[in-house]
Amino acid sequence: MFTTKITFAPNPDTANFRSMLKPYPKLEKYWDFEKHDDGELLLLDDESVYMTKSDRLLFRFFKAVWTGSDEDALKFDFVEAAFRLEMKDRQMIANFFISPVAP
Repeated sequence: MFTTKITFAPNPDTANFRSMLKPYPKLEKYWDFEKHDDGELLLLDDESVYMTKSDRLLFRFFKAVWTGSDEDALKFDFVEAAFRLEMKDRQMIANFFISPVAP
């Protein structure tokens, strides 16, 4: 009797997403990469927890990237982000446009 073990390679975009999220430990805690190699989003409604306005903007950006959902993308306000976020955060978002990831 022959058996075949199928092993799936981790999604490289998931690793890129994790590295993009790493500098934001307050937000990183809403993703679980321990139980699932490809991760799991733990917080679905950002209105249910306290976040600063900047953190909420960044969370909505990361959530939209993570889910690929139009609904989530519409919750991220690019104009507010341009005025409110620090330069390093705006640069991270600009880098995403140059080399997008799709976890």
